[in-house]
Amino acid sequence: IVLTGPTGAGKTTLVDGLLGLRRLSGGRIEIDHHALGSISMQEWRRSIGYLGQDPLLFHASIKDNLQWVRPDSDPSMMNTALNRAAATFVGRLPRAFETIVGDAGSRLSGGERQRIALARALLGAPRLLVLDEATSALDAETEAGVVETIARLKGQMTILAITHRPALLSV
Repeated sequence: IVLTGPTGAGKTTLVDGLLGLRRLSGGRIEIDHHALGSISMQEWRRSIGYLGQDPLLFHASIKDNLQWVRPDSDPSMMNTALNRAAATFVGRLPRAFETIVGDAGSRLSGGERQRIALARALLGAPRLLVLDEATSALDAETEAGVVETIARLKGQMTILAITHRPALLSV
């Protein structure tokens, strides 16, 4: 599902309601025929992966950044998530999983940060993947790679993308 529209149209408000971060003043959100208010918010939020336009990475190793969402993940699980996120570049880094990403991921390119954050979201095995302007800060080539990655995820989970850019509209 792709949400697009002018600034102020309510895209973020709708997503905030879906994530349970904001009560809607009208209407009703249902998940699998159950009102969102009747579902455990803790359980619902655990089933969501989120990737925003400026992903948060900690000054820690790639492994630590991935395990933040799922502390029990092993190298095989992390490799699967990295492969699904087209972040195989991690295996070519001198320290691989142990590479320190720097403050807010400053030692990585924008596309690399996006892909690590996408892998982290996928590691949680989400039922819903929310992409909020996830490609807005990327150059065209990197954006095309991220869009291709997202296209490969179709059918594996529900994907909700908020965008002003045309690339995601074709997915």
